[in-house]
Amino acid sequence: MNETEQNSGNIVIGNDVTVKGVLHVPNRAIVNGAVDGEITAKELVVGQTGRIVGHAKTERADIYGQINQTLDVSQSLILRSTGKIVGVIQYTEIEIEKGGLVEGKLTQQQSAPAPAPPPPVVVSAPEPKDSSADEEI
Repeated sequence: MNETEQNSGNIVIGNDVTVKGVLHVPNRAIVNGAVDGEITAKELVVGQTGRIVGHAKTERADIYGQINQTLDVSQSLILRSTGKIVGVIQYTEIEIEKGGLVEGKLTQQQSAPAPAPPPPVVVSAPEPKDSSADEEI
């Protein structure tokens, strides 16, 4: 696999770069600068100098920097010791290192429910025939 294929669908927002608007990233988004708006990515990494103000939605998040407003993580959220999240956070799994700061509302989403077991199969035997009722007198 060449370097272009490895980086396909990824974005890096460098230090001192500010992006405003709506970003849809198919794979990994690394934010070392600032995002003002909405970002959706399969994986989100916010570096120590990174800052997101708005709505972030991802499967997996690794936060070293800061997020303000809304963070929606469908799988795992790791808040590092230098990280700070202020606002509404939805997650399935969370890990907060000592020093990580959360201010706001945390809501744990349920994992995908296990499929319901099939209904039990009930087999009934035919009722025994009362032979005395068939006899003629």
